[in-house]
Amino acid sequence: MARDRAVSEGIVINGLPLMTHGGRTSHIDVDNLDVYYRDCVIGGPGSFVFPVNDWSGFPEAVRRKLVLEIAGAPLRAIPAAAAPPTECVVGEELWRERRLDWN
Repeated sequence: MARDRAVSEGIVINGLPLMTHGGRTSHIDVDNLDVYYRDCVIGGPGSFVFPVNDWSGFPEAVRRKLVLEIAGAPLRAIPAAAAPPTECVVGEELWRERRLDWN
């Protein structure tokens, strides 16, 4: 609801999903996170997603995202992975499941 309210007020939300599987958060990784961002996070005119698949690409992705946001430049779209639409509460559901495991 907060995302929809922000977009309705003219705020553009872009995304930088970190799809670098492994590490301390691997047990809560969301499959097809770029699709989740496309369906549930980004919004507004010209909104975009730059997935980060490897930490070595993180600095360039952040730089590219900021340059495009500051310049308001048109961009070449990078399609999200082909997958069915994501349930937008998947993160909350994963958190709830993991929390029950911790208790």
